[in-house]
Amino acid sequence: MKRYLMIVGVGIAFMVVSLWVWLSRGKSAAAVRAKYRLGGILLSLLVAATTLTSCVSCYSPAGEPMNIISPKFDTSTAVYYCGDVLNFYEDTAFSHFKYVITSDKGETLYTGRTFGKRNIEVVLAVGEYVGPATITFYGANDYQSEFVKIDGEFNCIIDAR
Repeated sequence: MKRYLMIVGVGIAFMVVSLWVWLSRGKSAAAVRAKYRLGGILLSLLVAATTLTSCVSCYSPAGEPMNIISPKFDTSTAVYYCGDVLNFYEDTAFSHFKYVITSDKGETLYTGRTFGKRNIEVVLAVGEYVGPATITFYGANDYQSEFVKIDGEFNCIIDAR
């Protein structure tokens, strides 16, 4: 609040000095100098008021990963074929992933493993299966750790070529 009152006060002073410069028709060096100084102060205050309110610096700690995996495209409305590769973005604390593709009846069609670096590729290696399928992700910090289920299951439709 003090910053905004300061901006208003400097703005009023700038208008008064601008009137002084106008009345002297720019011949008063002191008035022109004062106008430039007040203009610089006013610009500095305006920049500080608009940018320093939510400043992020290199000293701020990085945010915790949110354990989110999202598809690049909407997987539920598109039709895919056996062998296609689906790309997913990930923002998780895990570095190793396991994905399980299951049929609509709950049968496991394929289990694959991959590394995550903001992009996960899932291969639809489901054999002769045709129909709706669900992809479920599990994450771990290395291959020795136990895999933990990551929230969010993705549905897709698999068709024969």
